[in-house]
Amino acid sequence: MSRRAGAPLLVVAVMSLATCSGAVAAAEERKPRAIIHYDAQGNVARQEIDTSGAGRVNLWVYYEGGQMVRQEEDTVGDGKPHLWSFFQSGRLARQEVDRRGQGRPDVWYELDATGTVVRKSEDTTGQGRPDLVVQYQGGVPARSEQDLDGDGQPDRILVFIAGRLARLEEATRRDGRIDLWVTFDDKGERVREERRTPGRDAADSVAYYEGGVLARLEEDPSGSGRASRWSYFTAGELTRVEEDRNGDGRPDVWVTFAQGKRVRQAEDRDFAGRATVLYYFENEELARMEERSTGDDGPPELVTYYAHGQITRKEHDTKRAGRFDMISYFENGTLTRQEARTSCPDRPDVWVYYQDGKRIRQDEDHDCDGVADVRYFFENGSVVRREGK
Repeated sequence: MSRRAGAPLLVVAVMSLATCSGAVAAAEERKPRAIIHYDAQGNVARQEIDTSGAGRVNLWVYYEGGQMVRQEEDTVGDGKPHLWSFFQSGRLARQEVDRRGQGRPDVWYELDATGTVVRKSEDTTGQGRPDLVVQYQGGVPARSEQDLDGDGQPDRILVFIAGRLARLEEATRRDGRIDLWVTFDDKGERVREERRTPGRDAADSVAYYEGGVLARLEEDPSGSGRASRWSYFTAGELTRVEEDRNGDGRPDVWVTFAQGKRVRQAEDRDFAGRATVLYYFENEELARMEERSTGDDGPPELVTYYAHGQITRKEHDTKRAGRFDMISYFENGTLTRQEARTSCPDRPDVWVYYQDGKRIRQDEDHDCDGVADVRYFFENGSVVRREGK
């Protein structure tokens, strides 16, 4: 009997019963290689065979009506069967294998009329029942189903084309309901991955791969039925994220990353199609915020600086003249001082001082020489004293 591609090894014994020459004493010392048992009709009922010449039986062959129906083989040398082969009309139809040495099968094969495997069932956990089933076509895998949590329902399904993995379906919640679909190209590399909440028609997320590496991710975090967040990757590293917050189908938030860290975020707060607020980050901490009424290509009207999450300075173009005419300084996030250009073209001429967030003094330079000419002192928001010209 020949062995088909994809089928496990089958040993069919064709052995002599005993030596037929030599001294009688030598023949008595030598154990028989095969023992044959017959039924009442004189037909072979069972054979016990030592195929290796080790002096002990490692193959048992059973017959019914003169036809071989089962074969048991000790493949590890412990005197117990580890491979069971079943025959129909003289052909190998099924095999069972004990790979763990537990004395029971943990792999089951079904073969067609040509001896080619058409189905394999496997107990991958040692629980005594199959949890992985593989269907074959032409001797190569066509589909496999695996129960990953032992509830009797397949949680992972693999689909093959011409023996190569083409699609994966998985119930990641382990409830038997598929919520993950992955497709592969001819090289076996992942090209698309879709995640969908069971019962929903639209995807929660769709990931696209190039050369097996993540290139783009589309997500529907709000469950609206369409993507509202797009993430882009270079060599598998996140470089950009765009988000649609108002559901009009176009991005209004743009985030840029470098070496996996956020470095810039632009926002279209008015949903007018242009970014009007920009955030800049250093080591994932906000370092600067710029606000522009004309979009991110125009000059900022307000720039706010941060350190360790707290405001340190604000520069404000209050007149939208293309230059900052007011600078505010902060300590521990609290306003302490302001400088303003009100009349002088190239230097501050008003200085305002604060304590606990309240104005306590204001200096004014009326002749633009850089020296205060008048000082006002405040208590509870009201002027209580004036000094100077």
